Amino acid sequence: MSTTTKSNDSSNYVDFDEYINYQIQKTRSNIKFTDLLTGVGGVLTAVLSYLLIFVVFDHWVVPGGFGYLARVTMLGLLVVGALSWFSWRVGLRYFKKVNQLYAAQTIERAEPELESSLLTLLDLRRAGRKVSDGILRALEKRSARTLSEIDVNQVVDHRPLMRISYTLLFVVTLFCLYVLFSPKKIGPSVWAALLPTEQRDVSTQTDITDVRPGNVTVLAREQLEVTADILGEEPERVTLFFSTSDRRYVNEPLEMHKTDPGLKRYQVLLSGENGRGILQDLDYYIVAGDDQTEKFHVQVIQPPSAEIEKISYKYPEYMEFQDREEATGHIDAWEGTTVALQARTNMPVKWAVLQFGDDEHFSTKAEELPLEIKNGRDLSVTWKMKFRSDGSFPHFYRIQCKSTEGYTNPDLAVYNINVRPDLPPEVSLLDPVSDIQMPANGIVPLLIEAQDPDFRLRFLKLRVEKEKELIQTRLILDGSQVSFRDGYDFGLMSLNLKPGEVISYWIEATDNKYPLGNVKNTPKLRIEIVESISEEEVKEELQAEKQRQQQVLEERERETGEAPEPSNSEAGSESVSESGDQGNKKPGQDAEKQSDKGQSKQKGQEPSDQDQKNQQDSYSRHKGFKTKNYNFSKIQFLF
Repeated sequence: MSTTTKSNDSSNYVDFDEYINYQIQKTRSNIKFTDLLTGVGGVLTAVLSYLLIFVVFDHWVVPGGFGYLARVTMLGLLVVGALSWFSWRVGLRYFKKVNQLYAAQTIERAEPELESSLLTLLDLRRAGRKVSDGILRALEKRSARTLSEIDVNQVVDHRPLMRISYTLLFVVTLFCLYVLFSPKKIGPSVWAALLPTEQRDVSTQTDITDVRPGNVTVLAREQLEVTADILGEEPERVTLFFSTSDRRYVNEPLEMHKTDPGLKRYQVLLSGENGRGILQDLDYYIVAGDDQTEKFHVQVIQPPSAEIEKISYKYPEYMEFQDREEATGHIDAWEGTTVALQARTNMPVKWAVLQFGDDEHFSTKAEELPLEIKNGRDLSVTWKMKFRSDGSFPHFYRIQCKSTEGYTNPDLAVYNINVRPDLPPEVSLLDPVSDIQMPANGIVPLLIEAQDPDFRLRFLKLRVEKEKELIQTRLILDGSQVSFRDGYDFGLMSLNLKPGEVISYWIEATDNKYPLGNVKNTPKLRIEIVESISEEEVKEELQAEKQRQQQVLEERERETGEAPEPSNSEAGSESVSESGDQGNKKPGQDAEKQSDKGQSKQKGQEPSDQDQKNQQDSYSRHKGFKTKNYNFSKIQFLF
């Protein structure tokens, strides 16, 4: 029964006929709208019920979830049923008009007081029969009065709509409770139910998400770290399975471990066979609990690398070596040598640099030289071999380059570098070997031996100082020779010394290194000046000392088995003049003593095998070379 309420709608109408038509039309619209809502509600209820049943069966009943054919079939049945229901409940009625008699019957069924007056009135109108105006007016008046006292919005039967609404609410409630308490996500199952043709993910209690790096391209010999986040129920084990392209390894398991105890993030390192890095394409997937990811592909490409074609050596001119070329990548050259390197890459590159290192792992960054790039692949660089300020040098080098795609090589070929130092000359004062006393006009016979272990001597100088101030420098040798052993008369008269004064002296040797030669000094010796003696006494003592030196040399040569060398000690030393000019080199013989090494090192010639061996020997003696020392410690010069 509908509720009767007072309505003032009739006050707006003067004619009963118009008011009755208005109420009938309103009822017809309400009937159509109610049917539309009932149809939509029924379709929604059917769809949600289907989804709920599908999800439950997909999660717990059907192993692995519904297959493709089952999903397509069930969705087809749902669509056909829903369309049939909607067409019957809504479509047919929407495109048809609600009959006025049906609307009147609906009103009278809700309001019995009309006593069929509304139906009779409408039936008489449609029949077109002649009826007295009084009867029609009475029916219209009665119907209009009754319609004015009811709400036609309430006369339509809403019970089917309410039943559908309650059913829909119940289904929605069940769906929400299942989503809230189910350990499995409903998303994959819902998408599988609505889109059966798409590749589906199986709903699981464990959910593997954010797999990194997924599909990726790496360089050969790189190691790849794979991480994944775990949601839902945490499994006891998370495992990565990989298969190589050559099928040598198929579904090879690698256990993943947590990156942090407080996080559900797992990781594993793909390091390749024996830790050498990944060398070929592979596929991998991850299994955790009841979840499994799709397969990811790792593509391996060759990194950019450079192959050394030629290394050219241009030696300093003073070394008198012929320039040479080698095809090996290892470098071994004297300091000061200009090295030109040429290499070719296996692919076009946009950047290349020569990296030096103190160890083969390049643990500390050292010097770098940019390489010139021509035609995208040809590399070249030129530099000079030299030592650092602390005397060290890099022992290794490698060529790092970057391809046009931005890739670099993580595993570069490493080459050795050896810088041979130009060793300083070796010089010894064979006699005297200790401090002495000499008259102010005396002559000290010096027995000097010097050699350059790798190249040539350039200068030999006698340095004299008094009270730590250099007072005289005398040039003993100005030339180019490998070794020197000879005497030199050190006259004191030109120094104008007085008895009691003390001077220091030493021999300074300089080799032919360009532009600045290496210098080596003998230890300083002191001479205490005493009273002058006569010129005859000076000559006698000088001659006696030279004879003694010659005897000592001969004795030493017999002990060591060395061949005797000519001496100038008896070749007529310079006499003392009144002007005091003393200390010139003894005339009569040239002091240059050329060795076999020196004779073979002619400018513009390739060094002989023996010459190269001598160079290697001199280099190997760099840290422990011992000069030939003659034992004259027993000789004392006391005047």
